[in-house]
Amino acid sequence: MRILEISPVFPPSVGGLEKCVYEIAKGLARRGHEVVVYTTDFPKSKSKKSIDRVLVRRIPALFSLFHAPVSIFMPYIARENADLVHVHIPPVFGAFSAVIFAKMKGIPLVLTYHNDTVGRNAFENFVARIYNMIQDRFLLGNVQLITVPSAAYVKVLIRRKIDPRIIRVVNNGIDLAGCDKLQKKKEVQEKPGLDRRKLVLYVGALEKRKGIEFLLRAAREIDERAGDVKIVIVGTGSEKKNLEQLAFKLRVDNRVSFKGYVSEEELETLYCESDVFVLPSLYESFGLVLLEAMARGKPVIATRIPGTSELVKAEFNGILVEPKNPKKLGDAIMKVLSDTDYARKLGRNGQIFSASFTWEKAVSDYIHLFSNVLEES
Repeated sequence: MRILEISPVFPPSVGGLEKCVYEIAKGLARRGHEVVVYTTDFPKSKSKKSIDRVLVRRIPALFSLFHAPVSIFMPYIARENADLVHVHIPPVFGAFSAVIFAKMKGIPLVLTYHNDTVGRNAFENFVARIYNMIQDRFLLGNVQLITVPSAAYVKVLIRRKIDPRIIRVVNNGIDLAGCDKLQKKKEVQEKPGLDRRKLVLYVGALEKRKGIEFLLRAAREIDERAGDVKIVIVGTGSEKKNLEQLAFKLRVDNRVSFKGYVSEEELETLYCESDVFVLPSLYESFGLVLLEAMARGKPVIATRIPGTSELVKAEFNGILVEPKNPKKLGDAIMKVLSDTDYARKLGRNGQIFSASFTWEKAVSDYIHLFSNVLEES
């Protein structure tokens, strides 16, 4: 198959969407399919035109809206030839061009709905509702198939009157290659009698929807019984300055470290050194970082929301707490840090659970769905 992958962002831009599109495109190319990715140059990229057998064509971003690049894809893809178009949202810039292109060429269009558009305040939420209404009417009703990362999103789209017959779940995967790189270092750290600082890790965007504010407030609930504890926050976003100020106001800034963007090697080290991984999100479509932590044998703590509840099985591979509840979050962190046997049990179960979530399986699922769509069309 010759497949066009259309996405507003792509590596070297960093994020969950970028990671997913890259892994899918790379996996399809390795299976012998011809893959062309159309994306924007946001942030300004000088990367090679070909990455892992995937041809990447970058379109100039005109401006950004809701921290997403806006570009007109149609003039660039109009002369392309393909067997199938696979478009990723949000944002929808590029998706409407994909619909027009697919109808012009008479080829099927598969859309992957990664997550809802969520505002950071009342005005942005109002705009997001209008945005979703336009999206549902003119976009989601004009595709042959919609894939979502979790079963929770099937229910979300059905509530919004999208035909359930065209919705399929394809879970995201994780890269297990790096999980054993630092095993020796981990074994040294875990030697009996070795006294070291305990590390609580968060990885993700620094945005309101991620609930990091409540992790900072939970830091005040962690007392001396847990020993010397450091909270490390990895990621960038619009809330970074506000969160740093909040940490200072709460007098936990000596316990919290904002790392910003880190290299893959440094991230692997942090995963390895961490004692527990925390994702305090208010809203999450899947929670890929939870699987990445589990794959490295780490106990996880997450909020009890639809996306994460499919991955974290309470008292089996992690702990679920109610969102916006720093007291319960702090208690859960204390429980893991103060009970080594319990933490190891959660970590072992998490490794077993996460092993089935691979990009190889995700790519196989996509190939199967693409083949079915082509046959039906």
